[in-house]
Amino acid sequence: MKKEFAVIFDMDGVIFDSERAYIECMEEVADMHGLENMHEVALQCIGRNEQATKQILMEAYGEDFAYDEYRKQSSDIFHSRYDNGRLPLKPYVNDIFEGLEKMGVPIALASSTRKASVIQELSDAGLLHYFDELVCGDMVEKSKPSPDIFLKACEMLGVAPENAYVIEDSYNGIRAAFDAGTHPIMVPDIIAPDDEMRQKAEIILPDLERALEYLKMPVKNETGRLLCSIEAVARECGNVILNADRDTNVIASKEGHANFVTKYDKKVQDILEDKLLKLLPEAVFVGEEGENNEILSSGYAFIVDPIDGTTNFIKDYHASAISIGLLKDGHPFLGVVYNPYLDEMFTAVSGYGSYCNGEKIHVSDKDLSNGIVLFGTAPYYEELSRKSFDVAYDYFKRSMDIRRSGSAALDLCSIAAGRAELYFELILQPWDYAAGFLIVNEAGGKVTTFEGQEVCFDKPCSVLATNGIAGCV
Repeated sequence: MKKEFAVIFDMDGVIFDSERAYIECMEEVADMHGLENMHEVALQCIGRNEQATKQILMEAYGEDFAYDEYRKQSSDIFHSRYDNGRLPLKPYVNDIFEGLEKMGVPIALASSTRKASVIQELSDAGLLHYFDELVCGDMVEKSKPSPDIFLKACEMLGVAPENAYVIEDSYNGIRAAFDAGTHPIMVPDIIAPDDEMRQKAEIILPDLERALEYLKMPVKNETGRLLCSIEAVARECGNVILNADRDTNVIASKEGHANFVTKYDKKVQDILEDKLLKLLPEAVFVGEEGENNEILSSGYAFIVDPIDGTTNFIKDYHASAISIGLLKDGHPFLGVVYNPYLDEMFTAVSGYGSYCNGEKIHVSDKDLSNGIVLFGTAPYYEELSRKSFDVAYDYFKRSMDIRRSGSAALDLCSIAAGRAELYFELILQPWDYAAGFLIVNEAGGKVTTFEGQEVCFDKPCSVLATNGIAGCV
């Protein structure tokens, strides 16, 4: 069966936390021989094969430099410390290999290290069986940044370079992957990315867990990069929520009964506005805690709720979320809802389905009698309270049970994930449902107003979300 894409890994600095170990050994031997500035010289060797490394050292320390002796001493120290499975793995290594294997994605290694060492290190770590092909430094004539090693890996895997994703940590590796015509994913190790890397890497991610999530995305073009970046912003805001100092919470009431805002709502919204508009400067930003909530019918518009479920947050009830919706020409285009307490990232892009932590989700196939009903009451709309509970009671009699979480965004995601069959609320603001609307629809569900009309995004309305089977009152 033809595979949609393949993944090619570098080894040192991506799979193994070995770059630091190599440099430490090089510096240790350099100290024995009175060689200065070895750290800076060693950094130049990252991603290079043995021949290129020798040339770098000879240029740095002169033609009389005893490279072979130096290399043997460094190698002896390294192997005495890290052989037999003692070489530390980078975080999430097993997770990404297991995830790609489950997806049926072909995997190759393209390392500047000699093949004998590659096989030994991968075998010691129990990782060798994951790789369909190995391309090593002594199997190609030109070292990175030449693209040869990645072109050979693509050839051995039987995939075109434009269908290959390369995970690299080094500048030379990214340069080589870029010139090979592949999709370079940079997961930085020792050296932080510069402007050249930001230009040549398709995306820069903090670790292999995020890399796996990106590879799982159904869309990995400019929209995929935008989605991945928005997820990162949501996670940053999630950490603000998780690390909130509740002893110094400043709670203010807004208009209406039990309508609260905290300093963290404002802090998170400030982060969202700053980071999201840097990602998409041409967009309009509409937030719950803002004053200018004009939404344009053309172009892009972010509609966000910094903390959906503020009362839950105040009470440390652990049922709050960051909700980020993106409209394009007035229609939902992208949605992200992040629950930091469960580390659940719900996402959707128009036309590409809905996902939770990279796994595709779908609404349930149960009818109302075999379903759970979710609802919200918005206590600051007191005139609707009685009707809300009357409707909920009617659903209660016709369903398995009812639930009220206090977060419209999370309730909508529960419908999308098949955890419940129907959700309603008699009035909501656009930031409450802008992201969840798309996540439900892309998961196969249906969202309308409670009266059966189209949901609008420029003013409040009621919301009824179902799996398409559970009916309304």
